[in-house]
Amino acid sequence: MAKGRMQKIGAAAMTPIAVLPAAALLLALGNVIPIPAVAKPLAMAGQLLINNIGLIFAVGLAIGLADDASIAGFTGAISYVIITGIAGRDGAGLEMGILGGILAALTGGLRYNRFHRVQFHPFFSFFAGRRFVPIIASVASVPIGIGLGLIWPGLQQAIATLGQWVFSAGGLGVAIYGALERLLLPLGLHH
Repeated sequence: MAKGRMQKIGAAAMTPIAVLPAAALLLALGNVIPIPAVAKPLAMAGQLLINNIGLIFAVGLAIGLADDASIAGFTGAISYVIITGIAGRDGAGLEMGILGGILAALTGGLRYNRFHRVQFHPFFSFFAGRRFVPIIASVASVPIGIGLGLIWPGLQQAIATLGQWVFSAGGLGVAIYGALERLLLPLGLHH
């Protein structure tokens, strides 16, 4: 059961992952074209995609998790803004990137799957169905943001330390990185 869910996440992640080569191509073209009026906008476009990859994942992955429901993408964006805003509320330079986007997409996409058919008394019917999804996801995003604000600084430092160790370990670091990447293949999360 958990393997099936992870595979669904991996399959849904293919759309936002497809943006990464476009970003790399735009950056590369921006660095090799000798005409600044053309090169600068291309490089800027690529950098903007990289800088906003968390939001791109929040929207694209939420749509994939909710079987192509546009309201789920909208909800993923709302969750991303709330989660990252609350987590970094103390001015900490938190870089959640793709992980923040994945958490927001899970919040938005899974809330869509659960609540998009909810019905209320006719007096509150405006808020029923698909309109209820961003409301409930907004509320659910608050404790996630609070929790991430408490634990993410330590995790961010641990990830940075691990990355530095892998880089400095030479061949051993490459082997460990490769082995961990291969372990993600069955789940479709190796990208």
